[in-house]
Amino acid sequence: MATYGNYQGYQGSAARHAHSGSPHGAHIIDPRLMELVACVPGLFSEKRVLDVGCNHGGVAVDIGLHFNAESVLGIDLDPTLIQHAKSHLSFQYSRLPPSDTAGATTTTTTTPTTESVRSANYFPISSILTHGHIPYPAATTPPTFPRNVTFSTSDAITFFHLPSPTNPDAMDLDTPSPHQRKKQSQPRETEQPRENEFDTILLLSVLKWLHLHHGDAILPAFFSALHTALRPQGRVVLELHPWESYEKAAKKVPGLRGRVGEIQVRGGENVVRVAGECGFEVVAEVEEKRDGKGRVRRRGMVVLGKR
Repeated sequence: MATYGNYQGYQGSAARHAHSGSPHGAHIIDPRLMELVACVPGLFSEKRVLDVGCNHGGVAVDIGLHFNAESVLGIDLDPTLIQHAKSHLSFQYSRLPPSDTAGATTTTTTTPTTESVRSANYFPISSILTHGHIPYPAATTPPTFPRNVTFSTSDAITFFHLPSPTNPDAMDLDTPSPHQRKKQSQPRETEQPRENEFDTILLLSVLKWLHLHHGDAILPAFFSALHTALRPQGRVVLELHPWESYEKAAKKVPGLRGRVGEIQVRGGENVVRVAGECGFEVVAEVEEKRDGKGRVRRRGMVVLGKR
């Protein structure tokens, strides 16, 4: 059971759909990214990007290939999803034309062009399935695609050194992830917070699950850790979840059914308010999109700036 939202393809399940409801192929750039750079130009270009809860890696690979990112790190607590993400990175690199795969490749534009997207899909999928993946080029400095994209198995609690059940001085954040449980028997040294490491941090379809498992106490702790981890003028992209999605998720996981009623910080506006108390301000908003029947096709997002 995906008790932490670690469903296969979950990160983009609501976003990679055309208005007709049919899913986009893996070669289609995630439309959320296009909307974000339209609101905040240069959000990813020449930036150090962290994708928390990267799932199968589609968003991270898109950013590394199409948006001229300096580096992209995707983390997820599910090792199976991380393996899928690494495979997807290799797969996407193998589709590039020979002139790009002979050496390292990079995108010099801040947003994808028709030509760059066509180039990224040079070899058909059938060719990769028949002949296999192309080996990566030698490392360069600075790294270029695909070596500017990396994936690691880690959950947000561990990655940001937040109080957890593995720490005797922890607050009551009492539902460890599988990744945390593996480390419970290992001694934990005092760890310094991550400081000034990233320019842009993505939280797509992830904060709801942290909130459900760890309660309201996680919000100020997490946003404060994000603030510290960001470089000056850093940005956090937060995908918003309406309260009904919390209730729906809690019904799927028996251990969360009682906990959802304990949450007091409800709704995107109140979550953003907590972020504001931790040193953030809203710099851009992307509205939620619904289909003709009123169903959510793309969740709303806010871009938070570090004050």
